[in-house]
This record gives sequence, C-alpha cells and structure tokens, in this order.
Amino acid sequence: MQPVPKVRIASPYKNCPFCGEQILSVAIKCKHCQSMLDNIVAGVADPGPASEALIPKVKTKTSDKSRGIYIILGLFLGFFGVHNFYRGNPEVGIVELLVSCLLFVAEMFLPENLILIFVFGLYAVIILCETLFATMDGAGAKMRM
Repeated sequence: MQPVPKVRIASPYKNCPFCGEQILSVAIKCKHCQSMLDNIVAGVADPGPASEALIPKVKTKTSDKSRGIYIILGLFLGFFGVHNFYRGNPEVGIVELLVSCLLFVAEMFLPENLILIFVFGLYAVIILCETLFATMDGAGAKMRM
C-alpha cells in the first residue's frame, strides 16, 4: 500500500501584512485597517528582491509646492496670510488677512496701547510657528523641500 500524498488546499484567507487581521486572499484593501495591498496579489508577492517583497509599499503623495517658498512667504508676508494662499488654504489666508487688517486699524486708533502690542507679538509668534512647522499643503500632500 502506497502512502497517500498530502495535498495542500489553498486557504481563501490570509493575514493582512499591516494589522495582522484575517482577510480574503484576493483582497486589494484591508477591511480592518484600510491599507492598500496593491503589491500583494492572491498571497504571492510581486517579483523582485526578497527583502522588498516582505515589506509592503506605502504610497505617499508629494505636493508640487515648495516648503522653502512657503517659509519665505510666511516670514515676510505672514501677517497677510500670503503663505496660506500659496499652501492651498485660502480660508485660513482670508482669516489671517482680516485679523491683520483689524489689528492695523486698531493700532491707528489706539496708538501705544500695551495690550495691542502684546496681541501683535502673540499673533506674530503664532504665524511663525505655523510657518515653521507646517509640512503638508492644503490637499494633505507633503510639501517638497
């Protein structure tokens, strides 16, 4: 009597490489963590080096906006919100423009008011921090250097 060869039946499920949850083996997107599985098709990785096949590729969007130009605009014209118009956030730019106009009008009517000078300084620090720490454009893509 000959031994019966073991036949391995392919499972209709696999584990997500990102979160480890069980998903269909033909899935393109994980239903648990919403990660795209475009480089893994039916449990077989795309051809290529073994180290690249084990690491899922994550696509990041890169903006055509320059972070350097954004910072320069923020430093020189930040009070008027020009840097936010460049970044793709016109709503924030309009608010900054209106706040700046209100502060300048208030300064004309209340010269040498210490509270107003403090508000100007605080506003300048807020714009400086916004300019230096922003890395994404209005669409959520990373700005290039």
